Amino acid sequence: MTGALVKFGQGLAARFAGDARPATRGYGLLWGTLAAGAALGGWLCTYDTAIAESAASALAVVLCGIAFWIERRGPPDATMVKPA
Repeated sequence: MTGALVKFGQGLAARFAGDARPATRGYGLLWGTLAAGAALGGWLCTYDTAIAESAASALAVVLCGIAFWIERRGPPDATMVKPA
């Protein structure tokens, strides 16, 4: 989480300085989702720990399935990409 926050800060500072860094894009969203997940998990634990555990496990299984599906698709076919 710290690495995502540092990269987000570096990208933000570079943008303020007038130097856009495409490599740092997306780290703000990554950090925001990590923080939101931690806040939601903490809130669920105060409500009911069994629900929090079940929700975390279910979300992990769903995200693992999505990642597996993305990896199995592979890169787009070279014949399908139109040349510029």
